[in-house]
Amino acid sequence: MRALRSFVAVIAGLAVCFVLVMVGTAAAMAAFGLRMGDVPSPAYLATNLSVSLVAAILGGFVCARIARARELVHAAAAAAVLVALSFVSGADAGTHQPRWYLPVVTTLSVGGILLGTLAQMSIKRFNRSS
Repeated sequence: MRALRSFVAVIAGLAVCFVLVMVGTAAAMAAFGLRMGDVPSPAYLATNLSVSLVAAILGGFVCARIARARELVHAAAAAAVLVALSFVSGADAGTHQPRWYLPVVTTLSVGGILLGTLAQMSIKRFNRSS
């Protein structure tokens, strides 16, 4: 049963990340008047990086909340999957994306997962001490 909880925790955390990034990216594209294949503006890239960071923080929080124990191990698993998927998507990245974007968004996302996990662990500790 613990293995199933671990699996669900990692998948749920990643699902939160991916759904929020997709929704945020679509909203940012609409807000900046971009279509697929357009060259992104610096403002759009900054917005997308911010959306990715927030999505990763919330995904890490959800992952840790569901895991209930060994939260950092679960966060590491989610981050590893995210990095692997970044390599796969990097091979398919269009020529319109700056070269620096993929490493930066991946690093922010990994850091966000860790921050979200640490936030959940802090809340859990605080609730125990109350």
